[in-house]
Amino acid sequence: MPACPNCGKEMAPGFLGTERIFSDVSWFKEKTMFGTGGESLDIKDKMGMIYIEGYRCASCKTLQLKY
Repeated sequence: MPACPNCGKEMAPGFLGTERIFSDVSWFKEKTMFGTGGESLDIKDKMGMIYIEGYRCASCKTLQLKY
């Protein structure tokens, strides 16, 4: 398991998940009104679910995600 870049403790593997039937997860360089204008990451599965693999540090609430 990787060490947390913030506190050095061990991170746990898992997935960040969300349901997005009509749109996809997007990456934003800054917050926008109504969440528009981002670049789609195109990671939605056939059922409309999004699972982003990564690691979580429950100690300092840090996520490391890989898409």
